[in-house]
Amino acid sequence: MPFSPADLQDPCEDIECQFGSFCKPSIDGQTARCICPEDCPYQGSDQSVVCGTDGKNYPNVCELKKTSCRQMRKIEVKFDGVCGKYCIRFPFENN
Repeated sequence: MPFSPADLQDPCEDIECQFGSFCKPSIDGQTARCICPEDCPYQGSDQSVVCGTDGKNYPNVCELKKTSCRQMRKIEVKFDGVCGKYCIRFPFENN
């Protein structure tokens, strides 16, 4: 009986990629590995600066995720906007 592509198991089925990486099967479809995204496609309104949990500014969420993946560590969006832009004000006491 001939062998068909439908008989192949997805090599990514049992692979859990982390830090924003994704599973990419080998050319022959026998193995797979996790790789980091290389590009950030234009994402419309997602092009605004974000502050990461590492205290660094990123031009957008995609760039933050790429850095997280390359460094193999968890970096998330702390808030939208520039890190350290805002300060906390404490009321002064008048004695």
